Amino acid sequence: MTNKKILIIEDDETFSEILYEYFLLKGFETIVANDGDMGVELYASFVPDLILLDVILPGMNGIEVAKTIRLKDKITPIFFMSGSENTDEDQILSFSSGGNDHLKKGFHLDFLYYKITDRLNSQIIPDNIFQIRLGNNILTINNSILSYKNQDIEIIDREEQLLKILFKNPNQIINREKLVKSIWKCWSENNNCMLSNYIKTIKYKLAPLKKYFYIKTYYGIGYMLLVKIKEK
Repeated sequence: MTNKKILIIEDDETFSEILYEYFLLKGFETIVANDGDMGVELYASFVPDLILLDVILPGMNGIEVAKTIRLKDKITPIFFMSGSENTDEDQILSFSSGGNDHLKKGFHLDFLYYKITDRLNSQIIPDNIFQIRLGNNILTINNSILSYKNQDIEIIDREEQLLKILFKNPNQIINREKLVKSIWKCWSENNNCMLSNYIKTIKYKLAPLKKYFYIKTYYGIGYMLLVKIKEK
């Protein structure tokens, strides 16, 4: 689990320090926020692989923090921590706001560690949502919108299909015939011509993000999504 990042949002300084030191020793890059508003700010700059989130916080409470994060990010696991009795109502509220787990404080740290490593090793993304990490940010394609670094770009169905193929194979030339058959299921000159038109439109739409990635044409061969930042 080295190089994985955990954001701890917890206002109890003693408890947050214990968590911080423990996960540092386990090889995680770790950072702490002591209130909800700071937690949201650090989430945006730190881009964690997992969030440990107290339910009761100064400023935005944990439920509000989770809902704010889930507006843009559906994949980063959020583990709620609560000092309450951990009733069914508590858990329902946590999960309905986007949490992936709800733990009553007093848990053994090794128990938490194994829950976290298990979750990170079996990351699940909803089938209708496409998300990948690019550098320190998450790119999302969902409901005909491509989102990256606070930019939202509207795309249509064929464009979405093509972009998903290209983002799954960054910095690799994808053969034209393969793209045509992946989208239209068969090769024809008409489909080949439509591919060119769709790529041209996609290039135009991605122009605001060209300093991060863009589509490069290899004439007579295919296309490459050139990513100019390293994935972490």
